[in-house]
Amino acid sequence: MTKKLAVTSCVAGLVFVLAGGFLFAAERVSWLGMALFALGMAGLLAGAMWLWRSVLSFFATIAVLTAVLISAVVQGPPLWLSAFGETRTDCVVLDERVVKGTRSASYTLHTVQCGDRRIEYRPYQTASEHIGDVGERTSLVFDRTGLLNALRPSDLTTTGLWALPAALAFGLLYTWFAATRSSTRSAREASVAGGQDFL
Repeated sequence: MTKKLAVTSCVAGLVFVLAGGFLFAAERVSWLGMALFALGMAGLLAGAMWLWRSVLSFFATIAVLTAVLISAVVQGPPLWLSAFGETRTDCVVLDERVVKGTRSASYTLHTVQCGDRRIEYRPYQTASEHIGDVGERTSLVFDRTGLLNALRPSDLTTTGLWALPAALAFGLLYTWFAATRSSTRSAREASVAGGQDFL
């Protein structure tokens, strides 16, 4: 692998991790999110560890992956729905039940009717505003593109406008740092080789 290819692998990996984290929230294509994340993780790990050949590079790359992934998962969907969402205020909670997960924590699932549309609503995060009790009117924001699940209006935020670019910039800064480690190593190797030639 060349240095240019390693840097390209890191940058592509970062983009794939961001896209994959965003698509985790899309039930219909969550498999695509997992595939993109796996590709991105492999690309970033391979590129960064080739550039910066140190045990530290593995742990640093995992830290960068985690930061970028969390940013995409937490900030991506609310930002998307802030731009492409449609608020419905004619919703009624029809049913509420607790789903016990075998591998994950249990969560509450609500059946909600919004006009002629009936959905199963699962809170976006534990801090999401309560949707209401059975029989109460409520409001939800639907994705006009149909890609993401509905969220509560209080879940929408534009924090992603700065958080997602900041996460990408953090990953690019790490790639630059790893690439400079590669340049330092190459200069050291060339110096050692020159010394051996002199002998």
